[in-house]
Amino acid sequence: MSTQTQDIVRYPALPPSIQVTLQSEHGNRSSTKHIFEESIHQSSWSDFSWNGFRLPGQGEPYRTCNKWSVIGCLNSRLHNGKGNYFQPYKKTCSRSSCSECVESWANKQANRAVRRHAKRMKILGGKASHVVFSPSPSSVSWNYKRIDSEFKKIAKQVGLTGASVIFHPARFDKQKTAPYASPHFHTVAYGWFDGEAISKIAREKGWTVKKIRTIKNEGEIFATIKYLLSHAGIKQKIIETKNGTKQLRTSHTVRWIGDVSYRKLRVEKEEKEERVCPECQFELQRLRLKDGLSTLDRPPSPSELLGFSHCNAFESVDTFEKSVHYDDLWREIKDESKMEREALLESSVTGKKTSYYCQRLEEF
Repeated sequence: MSTQTQDIVRYPALPPSIQVTLQSEHGNRSSTKHIFEESIHQSSWSDFSWNGFRLPGQGEPYRTCNKWSVIGCLNSRLHNGKGNYFQPYKKTCSRSSCSECVESWANKQANRAVRRHAKRMKILGGKASHVVFSPSPSSVSWNYKRIDSEFKKIAKQVGLTGASVIFHPARFDKQKTAPYASPHFHTVAYGWFDGEAISKIAREKGWTVKKIRTIKNEGEIFATIKYLLSHAGIKQKIIETKNGTKQLRTSHTVRWIGDVSYRKLRVEKEEKEERVCPECQFELQRLRLKDGLSTLDRPPSPSELLGFSHCNAFESVDTFEKSVHYDDLWREIKDESKMEREALLESSVTGKKTSYYCQRLEEF
């Protein structure tokens, strides 16, 4: 792993101590948590569209999204009496349009952004600022290309040297439930901003350039970008591939300009974390529930299964089963005395990837 990667902290979720609420722009209830848990599911969000841009999380999930999967190590003889090792996790498609996995997508994008910003600050120094560029109200009738072209020119004129850019096609009421068209750009930016140039642009072109806050560290960069992604503009289009098939592609939601652009700043790809047993160091395997389990053999809930356990309800997945069709691997375990309690084990087999998901309808 490279030195740059080692210096960067991964943030799997928004750190509670630095939850970002931009009081000046969005009001008291505009926290990231509120958006992902409540606002994103409002019908007004699904109805909104501007110049082909929609809001995140408005598409249908895949059949396996947000389902439990288990990997682990069954070499209990090598674990010094601790039993088997289990590592449950939830499967995610990491799509911006998925109603189940949209927060996972935001986490992933924010983590990538932190790595690029950290590399820039390590090389060039300085602190980033959250700066908003808003065109005049008449821009609602413009097309996106015109607004984006003016934004790039104005960004240079006011002293911006580099930034990550996230476009927002809408603003909202205080509860984040009712979007209305109001295109603007959020940036995590670097540079010395010229106050006179900003005033001149406001007078002559009607653009408002407003610094929200100085961002002090990588944790705040993550929190800010994740918050901005929670209600960013998502644009998708259908393209035709070389072999003649059609695919749905999503445009980049986070763009990079100036001294942090892909052309000027190279950031090494993050190495995949090795999944090995902490006791015997063998690679973790995909697991599934055994056939013919009685009600007494049923495993504990995923939260209780994490780590070492003497649970023997699982078996490793054989490689030959990759050819089995997805729907052929459904299994159901029922309690004859309490039919409302059941666990569904879903075995997904597609191409080279095989995943298993255990979803509990209620705790056993």
